[in-house]
Amino acid sequence: MVPGYLERPHTVYEAVKPVDTLSGQAMPWFGQPGLGTQYKFTQSFETMLKRGIIREVDK
Repeated sequence: MVPGYLERPHTVYEAVKPVDTLSGQAMPWFGQPGLGTQYKFTQSFETMLKRGIIREVDK
């Protein structure tokens, strides 16, 4: 992740139905070691919210 990214405000979502994703190994970047698993959603968050696939978690 970009340095400082985790300190930024963010929204948490919960999957309430199966979510289609693509996955692969993260490459080292931004001075981070990488090698974790990264996921790419096949639909936008807006679409998944409208279809009831995900929901925003109350803070």
